[in-house]
Amino acid sequence: MYDPIHEQIRVKVEFNSHDLKIISFDWQGREHLVDKINLITKARKGRELVWVYYVSNSGGAYKLRYDTESVTWWLEEVTWEENKV
Repeated sequence: MYDPIHEQIRVKVEFNSHDLKIISFDWQGREHLVDKINLITKARKGRELVWVYYVSNSGGAYKLRYDTESVTWWLEEVTWEENKV
């Protein structure tokens, strides 16, 4: 199943000298651990740079967006197997 979400979220990350690792994000009153970052892309929204992270865990796959100008994270999409709900 697929759901477009577009909700602002809180994200826990770790930084090292080369990149960012997403540990978890809070959504619907729960912490969702991230097992894997599958893809990272960047794009422009007007003149603002946005980063898009496609992440997953055993519960599903998620599209997270980081807006650099407003310094906010957004959950854009959720995909999961119907029998796991």
